[in-house]
Amino acid sequence: MTPNNEPEPLEIGDLHQGGIIFYLDATGEQGLVVALQDQSSSASWCSNAEEIDGADGESLGDGAQNTSDIIRACEESNNAAARCDNLNSNGFADWYLPSIGELEEIASNIAIINTALEENGGTSIALETYWSSSELNVGSVSSAQTYSFEFDVVGSQTKFGTAYVRAVRAFD
Repeated sequence: MTPNNEPEPLEIGDLHQGGIIFYLDATGEQGLVVALQDQSSSASWCSNAEEIDGADGESLGDGAQNTSDIIRACEESNNAAARCDNLNSNGFADWYLPSIGELEEIASNIAIINTALEENGGTSIALETYWSSSELNVGSVSSAQTYSFEFDVVGSQTKFGTAYVRAVRAFD
């Protein structure tokens, strides 16, 4: 508590509402948290090779809608989006697969986030490639955007490939 008995302001790296804060808006009261654990180290994005209507948002806040679009279009129940959507962790069940912009935001504070994850019983974000919920269509090949925490770079791979999955959720 502050001297006026007000709660301490939230900061990047705080444990809050089920995860570690990786983004705060200008008010400092709303933001995004990342789950304490990976949901998979080898999930596919979707077996539907067709372009999905929606699922192309790339910005902060787009991951939730992208996840809904993926789940609606994909039949398998263990794809990356479904693993996040089905997560019920620390009393919260509104997790989703992050957009590429949300993964980039995590990467921008990765040292703080990984320290906080470990200090709060979680596991660090691996130096691996993680799926985003942002679809990417290149010519006749339907892919999804990925983020490599090893090389700190946005990439892509076909939806049938596998990558790591880490859920996020919004709070206010």
